[in-house]
Amino acid sequence: MVIGVFLAIGQWDFKRLLAYHSISQIGYVILGIGLGTPLGMIGGLFHLFNHSVFKS
Repeated sequence: MVIGVFLAIGQWDFKRLLAYHSISQIGYVILGIGLGTPLGMIGGLFHLFNHSVFKS
């Protein structure tokens, strides 16, 4: 998550900036689903859905 943010900071290419931002956000999704709790899974899937809606 943190590496994706630091890589995005120095980008001038907009597509690469969005790609690195997506990488960092997928880290949050994996963290939520990886917790294995019902709330973590729901939160991870909600974040994935929310991220895909705003990126499209």
